[in-house]
Amino acid sequence: MKNIGIPIALACAVAATLAAPSAQAQAPEQTDTASTSPSFAGQATLGGLLGLGVGFSGGGTYLGLGGRGGYTLPMNLYVGGAATFNIHLGTGSAYFLMVAGECGYDIGVGPVIIRPYGGLGFGVAIVSVPEYIDPYTGMSTGGTQTDGRFLIKFGGELLVPIGTSLFVGGDMNIAILPGSGSETFWNLLGTFGARFGGPS
Repeated sequence: MKNIGIPIALACAVAATLAAPSAQAQAPEQTDTASTSPSFAGQATLGGLLGLGVGFSGGGTYLGLGGRGGYTLPMNLYVGGAATFNIHLGTGSAYFLMVAGECGYDIGVGPVIIRPYGGLGFGVAIVSVPEYIDPYTGMSTGGTQTDGRFLIKFGGELLVPIGTSLFVGGDMNIAILPGSGSETFWNLLGTFGARFGGPS
């Protein structure tokens, strides 16, 4: 029995010796793979939005500008909100203010972060119609009209971290304002901002 134990002990020692370099060689590779996927987990973000929007129902092209802020939880769940102000480009004056709370999920893909999201909020349409006085009745029509309604939106962001505290990217979303005379907007926006706290 003593003679059998010695070869077994030697075999275990040899196996442990051979396995150690292999484990050490694999460790840096795993670390490098993890480091290539950025994450905003544990960080707050604040950025501006600028781009174009198209109104499907009422037609027309809009200049969109606004901002977005939020926080990414450690499990990569994003919660925040955004406000955009769309200005009609063309004949007539029309404006749409849209404010919504948002929830999304951050997915690290190579050097970028993809964030699909959805949101609920409120939209206000402000339309200015030139005043007209009927020469026969003397009644005046036109002026400024406002209409507020519930808003549903969904879309996605592509975010590229810059250094340890900045980011740039793009946002594409669809905003739906249901109801009588419902309006649907398709927005394509660029974004630039800063991130705070958490791991870099």
